[in-house]
Amino acid sequence: MFSKKFVEIFYYYNAELGHYFDHLYHVLKYLNSIDEVENKKFYSSLFRSKISSYELLLLFYYSQSNVANKDFKKMLENLSFFKNLAEDDLLNPQHKRYYESKAFMD
Repeated sequence: MFSKKFVEIFYYYNAELGHYFDHLYHVLKYLNSIDEVENKKFYSSLFRSKISSYELLLLFYYSQSNVANKDFKKMLENLSFFKNLAEDDLLNPQHKRYYESKAFMD
C-alpha cells in the first residue's frame, strides 16, 4: 500500500514535514472548535488557498496514513478540503476511494 511508502518518506523528512502538518492540523482543529463560525468551509477554503497543489497532495497522503492524527482525515473530509485536488496528481486515481466523496465536493 502507498501508505507504507509515504510513512518511510515522512520519517526521512520528519524535521521538515512534521511541524508543517502539525500546524495545518491545529489551525483546522481550531476552526472546527469555534461554534460561532457559521461557514467553516468558507474559512477553510481561504486557508486552503494558501496551500500549493503539491502540499495538498502531500496532505492527501499524510492524512490517511497511520502517522496522522486519526481525526485529521475526518476533519478534512467534512471541510471538503480536497475539492481542488487534481486527480491526475494522485499516484493512482483509485486512491480517492480511501476518502468519503464529500472530501472532494463543493
